[in-house]
Amino acid sequence: MTWKWIVGPAGGGWSDELTEARNRKAVWRLTDPSTTTCSIDGRHEQARLVDELSTDLHVLRDGQQLLRARVGATTDTLDGDTHEVGINAADYRELLRRRLLYADSTLMYAGADQGDIAWELLSDTQRRTAGDLGIARGPGAATGRRRDRTYEPGNSIGSRIDELSQVIDGFDWDVLATSPSALSLNIWHPQRGADRGVILDYGGAVASLTRTVDPRDYANAGRYSGGEGTTPVNREAPDLASRPEGRWDTQQGDTDLKQQPSLEERADALALAARTLSPSYSVELADGWWEGPAHIWLGDTCRVVVYSGRLAVDTPLRVVEVAADIGDSGEERISLSLGAPPLNYARRQREQAARLTTLERR
Repeated sequence: MTWKWIVGPAGGGWSDELTEARNRKAVWRLTDPSTTTCSIDGRHEQARLVDELSTDLHVLRDGQQLLRARVGATTDTLDGDTHEVGINAADYRELLRRRLLYADSTLMYAGADQGDIAWELLSDTQRRTAGDLGIARGPGAATGRRRDRTYEPGNSIGSRIDELSQVIDGFDWDVLATSPSALSLNIWHPQRGADRGVILDYGGAVASLTRTVDPRDYANAGRYSGGEGTTPVNREAPDLASRPEGRWDTQQGDTDLKQQPSLEERADALALAARTLSPSYSVELADGWWEGPAHIWLGDTCRVVVYSGRLAVDTPLRVVEVAADIGDSGEERISLSLGAPPLNYARRQREQAARLTTLERR
């Protein structure tokens, strides 16, 4: 197995392989942007090949392109005789979070296929000056599920596609590299991935495992609010009165939801996800066990088997993250995260709370 990190211009194409890159890591995520990081000697000629915002990193395994990401933040660290450059890059879903709707955008959709809405939002930014990302419409264009949506100038296109997709009977989506220069908006309805009959058993395929139950996102009752002109809605678990844990409330809001039906669809999805206290699993696979994306990939359902002490687990779970750590000699360490796909709104809440906590400690 051979991994390569290749640089190329933002417009597409490959130019040079970063053969001197160290600390190479790539993380693919089901509902959040995928990322890659590496470092290189800042005095080496290859360090000059990387420019913030105008260089793409292409990650390949055995010739198969698995990621195309735009270089963002870099860090030059000089210490005595050493000069190391840390490079961070994020995929094109992250770029779409930085693209906005404007007053002359199409802001209202009535009875439109959700796949068509996603494509029109993306097309809007690609039509603008210097906005073409080279993304074509790929598989899964029509889902058969129609939605009403109203957006506001200033809305993030990537975030609006996330919101559109993360409702009951929604879809998974990604922007994938189909060649060194071409990108594709892919939509999977009702969801990405397949059950390939893979068994992840602790002590066999799984070298180490962490099981986490985090109640912070749990709620069996809540209030969900939208933007001006909408009425907040309340949602409770149907069996709330008989639940042994009692009542756990949440308040969530999204001021960019301007229509009552879109608020109610979002509330239904958030409430359904919150009322199940689901464990998540992080597993490191045994050396050499992973055979590539055709073996296990994002959205796939795997059977997780763990028998140890209080744990007697034999359950199907979806892959929500794949991480590859590549050693300087080319060896790979593959880790998976499995469980219920996270809804991005809840994640943003946690990140905001963490930032506020940090500020309060200053």
